[in-house]
Amino acid sequence: MRSGTRSLIVASLLAAAAVGCDHRPEDFRRVQASTDAFQSSWARRIGEVEARHGELFARAQKVPADTAGIAEVLSGLAAVDTQLDALGGKAAGVTEQATAKVQEKHRRLAEEALQHGERDLSAELAALTAQLDEIGAQLDAAEAAAGAASAAANPPPPPPQLDDPAFARGTYAADVSGVEFQRDTAQLDLVKPTSKAALDRIVAFAQTCDGLRFGITGHTAKDGDARKNQLLSEARAHAVRKHLIGAGVVADKIVRVEGVGGTRPLLAEPEPGTPEEAAMQTGELARIREVNRRIGIQVVTPCM
Repeated sequence: MRSGTRSLIVASLLAAAAVGCDHRPEDFRRVQASTDAFQSSWARRIGEVEARHGELFARAQKVPADTAGIAEVLSGLAAVDTQLDALGGKAAGVTEQATAKVQEKHRRLAEEALQHGERDLSAELAALTAQLDEIGAQLDAAEAAAGAASAAANPPPPPPQLDDPAFARGTYAADVSGVEFQRDTAQLDLVKPTSKAALDRIVAFAQTCDGLRFGITGHTAKDGDARKNQLLSEARAHAVRKHLIGAGVVADKIVRVEGVGGTRPLLAEPEPGTPEEAAMQTGELARIREVNRRIGIQVVTPCM
């Protein structure tokens, strides 16, 4: 129902309540007060449900029409709107009936009309509220589906890689694979070509601009003692720092060096000594651990 129509209903309620009776004025005043309270209460209660209906409708209008479930949501909201109109009309009818009974000198019947009206309208309003609860849950699901569809259709661009000049112009982080160390030590294995290539990439990144500041994080796999892994990862991060400075990187550019052991794996890795570890194929476990052993670079102060 449009707001103008509902305003007419409220006006009719007040007008009906204002129709007086010259007989037994004390009875009229008593029911008049009850009628006024009834009218005020139901105008407020229906208005609260209308406001919630309006909020749901505004949300539903923003969901694409081809989203699964949104047609059912809009249909349900339309049905509730019709029922709210009818409820407002019933509230007006109860007030008019109570006033008529007073005019007929039937105070008890007038009070009964208000009591019955309160009971019946409350039951209908509870049913409408339950409908809106269900519609709200359906709308949540439709909005989630629309969001997922939008994300799938418009995936965010991938972040720049370490060797992309844009990487140094934002607060990005990257994991550098291929930096090899001698087994269970922090000694760089520069014989392996992957190590030199990976370290050269970090050197080139560090020299992107004078104002660049960054951090280095060492990561190990989870195998072995957690405390030793923590110390080893930190020592390896310092070894990378030392290599960068030896390659001409200004030491002041490296503002943070840390090790986190195996606490931040890239790939899910079973805890040592667990049934999950025993059940995993040796080759797959070795691959996962190789990926998780790495050096991380984080931009702290980007190039302007």
